[in-house]
Amino acid sequence: MPESLAKKILIVEDDLFLGLITQKYLSKLGFEVATEVNGQLGLDHLHATDKLPDLILTDIMMPIMNGLEFLENIKKDEKYKNIPVYAITSMAEELMEDKKNIGFEKIIIKPFSLLDLSIEINTRLKKEQ
Repeated sequence: MPESLAKKILIVEDDLFLGLITQKYLSKLGFEVATEVNGQLGLDHLHATDKLPDLILTDIMMPIMNGLEFLENIKKDEKYKNIPVYAITSMAEELMEDKKNIGFEKIIIKPFSLLDLSIEINTRLKKEQ
């Protein structure tokens, strides 16, 4: 599939190893993948890109701008507010229950299976076609 037609995913994750492994895995499946290491760089990426992501995966606990602040900035901007955002976090699921109401479409608890993540992403993106 030409890169211009590939679905784009933005990963915002401060764990460089996890971000790289996830990026490589999703790229091999045909996604166009960009990564940033904190919410501020994620926002900067959105402002600078011509092709908005079809889905965003973000960690919660990150330096400079955490995932909650990142999500808040996305949801208040008309240009980005309809992009689905998945939280990827090591926080206990019970702690994340109240976060679901602020706009995360899905909460994925670390450690997670890359296969399960790819199934979840494919299911979500097929809904939009």
